[in-house]
Amino acid sequence: MNYISTRGNQEKKTFWQGVLQGLAPDGGLYVPEELPSIDFHDYVDLDYRDLAVEVLSLFVDPEDRDKIKSCVLRGYKNSFFKENLIDLHQEEDFSVLELYHGQTAAFKDFALALLPQFMKEASKEKLLILTATSGDTGKAAMEGFKNVEGIDIVVFYPHQGVSEIQYLQMATQEGDNTHSLAIQGNFDDAQRGVKELFLDQDLKSHLEKNQVHLSSANSINIGRLLPQCIYYIYAYLQLVKKGTLTYGDKLDVVVPTGNFGNILAGYLAQKMGLPLGDFVCASNKNNVLSDFLETGVYDINRPFFKTSSPSMDILVSSNVERFLYFLTGDAKKVKKLQEDLAQKGRYEVDQDLKDKMASWHGYFAQEEEVQEEICRIYREKNYLMDPHTAVASLCYQKYKRDFAPQGHALILSTASPYKFPHTVLKALGQEGDWTDKEAIDHLADLTGKEVPSVIRNLWVKTQKPEEVISCQEMKKIVEKIGDGE
Repeated sequence: MNYISTRGNQEKKTFWQGVLQGLAPDGGLYVPEELPSIDFHDYVDLDYRDLAVEVLSLFVDPEDRDKIKSCVLRGYKNSFFKENLIDLHQEEDFSVLELYHGQTAAFKDFALALLPQFMKEASKEKLLILTATSGDTGKAAMEGFKNVEGIDIVVFYPHQGVSEIQYLQMATQEGDNTHSLAIQGNFDDAQRGVKELFLDQDLKSHLEKNQVHLSSANSINIGRLLPQCIYYIYAYLQLVKKGTLTYGDKLDVVVPTGNFGNILAGYLAQKMGLPLGDFVCASNKNNVLSDFLETGVYDINRPFFKTSSPSMDILVSSNVERFLYFLTGDAKKVKKLQEDLAQKGRYEVDQDLKDKMASWHGYFAQEEEVQEEICRIYREKNYLMDPHTAVASLCYQKYKRDFAPQGHALILSTASPYKFPHTVLKALGQEGDWTDKEAIDHLADLTGKEVPSVIRNLWVKTQKPEEVISCQEMKKIVEKIGDGE
């Protein structure tokens, strides 16, 4: 199993090399040279860990199966599953896949519990992990990497561009090897800055003097993306075991989408053989993705909005590049499109590519619609959604209106509603001058829904002061951390 760049640098890498490098030398993203073909029906009785071992082992050379098993057992140790880590809330025509019962109350836990183990297995050198976050990746990455020997992690997030609880999770993060810094700008600025650092040869030479190797924990890293395929497979097989689906039935998926990694993982599972149907890409007011899927034009020349679903406040969704590569298999075409995006802020795909996206549908939700959907679902079904999940729920309603699907759908729920208590309370008609902790307590009293312990315990931890820097200062900060300062 070899890995190559989406932009045509055909120097083949192993999985472990791709994980360590993060970004390919030509600026592209690593993809498997070919995807395995799997009859997932054979896996229906496996638990989550065994399923992860079976699937992920197919993405490495056969002799590395024991390495994958070791990584899974270390990353998904018993304490990781101490609560009901993955849950399906089922309604008549759809199920909600709750992915927020882990250590950071967000779906990123599943991949970021494994990535540090992959990296530790892959390298005996010192590693410096650089990551941009729009909210949830930062905490999940730092939690996964905390106190891992030989690895430092630096997280960049947009100043005042994450929720208060997301900020507090990063500010209270333990571990001497974890660093979080606020960027003057939005997530796209942070993500672009991180990519530029990876391509900076002066920085690379500076770090190599200290025998420090750069890598990434963002979903541009292939070691982040592949573990996300597992929960799609697991959810489908659980619905088969429950009798909701007969194996082979098409399951439509609806995913609140920011950087396009989560929904892309579902697409990879489908390409490997999982019987998924249509993909509904759900966007907030920053609707660059829904526009792209409906028109074939990716255009970032538009206003940027801060919304109640901050993890989706993104205009440049990195994993779209992998999507284009899997659709076309044409690295030259992908490279040209990415160059157009960098130079002109837009590109348009040809009709052949549009035809290949026929089973993909993009919808978006305005802010007031998100509020209405949180309220509607709670009033009608006594079910509490965070704003990201509400975006997906509303977009599913719009998809049903347009296509009247006959089968079952899976809505991915990516964060606990208690990470956004003010937004949820406002949707339920409750507004007040509360602190976050007071808002959480009020929401719990109002709904009777349990507060996750990882959120409830935030207020008893020591909080680090926030450090705000410009994008131009990112390199200097990384050099200092690489020097051990």
